[in-house]
Amino acid sequence: VKIYNQDDFLKAAYNHDFDLAIASSGLTSLILDGGGGTLLLSMTSAQAPDPNAGSGAAIVVAKDRDDISNFGDLRDKRLSVMSKRAFAGWYIPLRQLENAGFANPQGIFKTISVTGDSMTHVLQDVKDGRADVGFVVTCLLENLEDVGMNADDFKVIMPRKEPNFFCATSTELYPSWVLSAAPSLSVSKAREIIKLLVNLPPTPDKGLEWTVSTDYRKMYELMEPMQEIYRHENTIAWLWDEYKWYAIVGGIIIAVVFLNSIYVGIAVRRKTTQLNAAMEQKLEAEIENQQNLSRIESLQRATAIGLISSTVAHELKQPLGAINNYVESLLRRIKRNGSVEPNILHEALSEIESEGSRAADIVEMVRNYSKSRSSAKKQRDSINLTELTQRVIQLMEKNGKVPVKHQVDLASDVYVNADPLEIELVLTNLIRNASDAMEFQKDPMLQITLKKTDVDAVLTVTDNGPPVSDEQLEKMNKVGESSKKEGLGLGLAIVRELLEVEAGSLRIVRNKDTGLSCIVKLPLANMHLGKENGHNA
Repeated sequence: VKIYNQDDFLKAAYNHDFDLAIASSGLTSLILDGGGGTLLLSMTSAQAPDPNAGSGAAIVVAKDRDDISNFGDLRDKRLSVMSKRAFAGWYIPLRQLENAGFANPQGIFKTISVTGDSMTHVLQDVKDGRADVGFVVTCLLENLEDVGMNADDFKVIMPRKEPNFFCATSTELYPSWVLSAAPSLSVSKAREIIKLLVNLPPTPDKGLEWTVSTDYRKMYELMEPMQEIYRHENTIAWLWDEYKWYAIVGGIIIAVVFLNSIYVGIAVRRKTTQLNAAMEQKLEAEIENQQNLSRIESLQRATAIGLISSTVAHELKQPLGAINNYVESLLRRIKRNGSVEPNILHEALSEIESEGSRAADIVEMVRNYSKSRSSAKKQRDSINLTELTQRVIQLMEKNGKVPVKHQVDLASDVYVNADPLEIELVLTNLIRNASDAMEFQKDPMLQITLKKTDVDAVLTVTDNGPPVSDEQLEKMNKVGESSKKEGLGLGLAIVRELLEVEAGSLRIVRNKDTGLSCIVKLPLANMHLGKENGHNA
């Protein structure tokens, strides 16, 4: 069992979605005309015992509306209906108004509102003043107590007296609800159903029972006007009256969209012009910026050349000084003894050769800088910073560049990706600067530590030299400024330059009492960093 509204009922019937239907005689005539089938039985009740005249329409208004007493008073009034497909709630009262002389009966109303199921909503609209008049099926008023409403709140317009009918009606009467069979139902099933329903006793409350109707002429006579109504509803006048507000709103939306498209087009053209002008200005600015960058690059190149030249002079002093010391020592021995022992000569010449190679490496390194070789393009090898630091300390101890008192605390096997010569120059400069700072200290003490964090190697060179003022500390961070009387101010600048090439950093801090600590950070080599974090390199 499935309950439909009027529109869905007709669609389902035409699609043959059911075998049996119980509907008003008007809707039944429509489905029989469009989908085939046959009438089986009609329903009667104690209030409408004649199956040929069991249903009509009541046109109702509020009981206190003295201004509405006949069909003519309905003009320009607000109408409420359940559906514009309801037989008794729409087509029958419209046919009655048409018979009363109204050529376009639905056109006489000011507004028509549709409540949907059920018809009691129509009565509620009339009672609450949302509508002036309502179309309802006959006998609804007489049974309002079943739904908790009071029939005394309403009155029926132009009531008719029909024989053998005990409800108020404003229209002629037609067959009541009808049971019909679709073509899908077999004859044997139809015969069995008729037999069962006819033999059912009347219901005790309303006296409802199924019987055979003998006259469907009025129902079929209403068919043609109903088809006329269908055709009328397809006219331009009806479409405008039915959907004018939709059309007005749609037209406003279309107009807004059209005007907006015009505005957007104008705005886009304006913005395009502004964008083209901005692009031209940006292009001119970029050209000017490139010219400025070229000038800055030229100045930086000139500055770099000066720094490189100074670096050569600064860094070559140590290996050349060492070579000079060995040569002077050999000359003194020859002058004093006439000859030099082979083992001493061999050792001196080996050191001279080593320092000469170191000087050549420094020259090569500076030459590469002069070609502006990018550190990203240089091939870096993983070096053991622990071993390199030990070697530099031993070399400087041999040359007398490290104070007698010094403490070394180096973590084992600390690897970084760097150029060993560049890091050697960094260590040499920092240790030499620390040694020079403690030249006149009573108890000089140099501390060199090497540790590693999760990602960095941290090398610290600490001295206990004299306290350093703010001005002196500031000079140490400037190229060309030196705290030494004859210094060029390039040592720390070179250190920073070398560390930046290696993605490292230098930080200088004052100790609590005396001296400075120079803290160098270099990224750990990737293969060893992966092992530290527990991953495969």
